Amino acid sequence: MLLSNEERLKQIADNSSIIISLKDLDGKYIHVNPAFEKFFGTTLKAVRGRTAAECFSEEVGQQVNIKDDEVRSKEAIIEKEVGFSVNGKLIFHQLFSFPFYNESGRVAGIFTFAHELTSIREN
Repeated sequence: MLLSNEERLKQIADNSSIIISLKDLDGKYIHVNPAFEKFFGTTLKAVRGRTAAECFSEEVGQQVNIKDDEVRSKEAIIEKEVGFSVNGKLIFHQLFSFPFYNESGRVAGIFTFAHELTSIREN
């Protein structure tokens, strides 16, 4: 028996080393994958329904909001390299953010994929 598209996508996200998040238009997390949970030391249950500023530092929240505002206004893929402090250490990520749409064709939220670059930049 084949898996549904949704189940296949969930398995891809759950088994990826890429940090993946899905937020609604208010910037509240709907879903995060295990790589997100591991990197940020949190759980889906802890972040669901909350914004980045509520879950992490104000600095992280501001960077996320700037990126999300750009995705919403342009309705396009935004690729950025960002650096922020996590537990006193400067961490760099390559972010790929893009809108997802509801059945009516309206933007319903934002997907973000993040790949850590810190070790690459240090070499």
